[in-house]
Amino acid sequence: MEIEIEQTRKRLLTAAREQGLSSSETIRLSVELDHLLNSYDKERRHFGRCARFDADFS
Repeated sequence: MEIEIEQTRKRLLTAAREQGLSSSETIRLSVELDHLLNSYDKERRHFGRCARFDADFS
């Protein structure tokens, strides 16, 4: 997922530079990146809870 986040971030920056901040492509990529980052954060928080849970029972 980290690679996908980085690729989307680069595409977003390119779109913003070439088409402007308010272009539909820039906005679409911004929303896509937001979703990826939220999913990544949720996944990391869940994994952290599972790791702590496992450690309690070791």
